[in-house]
Amino acid sequence: MSAGTEIASEVRAALIEAATATGEGPLNGVLTRDEGADLSAYPPTPGGTTTHPCTLILSSYAARDRDGTVVQVGDLKAIVAADGLAIVPDGGDRLTVGDKTYGVVSVRTVQPGGVPLYHELQVRG
Repeated sequence: MSAGTEIASEVRAALIEAATATGEGPLNGVLTRDEGADLSAYPPTPGGTTTHPCTLILSSYAARDRDGTVVQVGDLKAIVAADGLAIVPDGGDRLTVGDKTYGVVSVRTVQPGGVPLYHELQVRG
């Protein structure tokens, strides 16, 4: 296991520990991605969806972070562990936590040394 992979695993464990310590408990979510149709073959193959389980914590944006255009009232910040996640989240994906589904507005991946540690998602309900 490389040092970067080991650190990513430790970040995931820290997310779980922090969520447990605050009483929210670690959240398990599902990222859903719509795959485009394959137009290279005839007849074209319709696209489908893929689902990817993830570990995360949700938090609200501070009032100072909301500008009303990029970050709107009601938007949430989701910190998603990169360890164990098969994809890099992207705008247009959907994040489901419990019975609530959010659209992914933007993604910032923290990856010092080229190894993703976690993804910070701006999500909108």
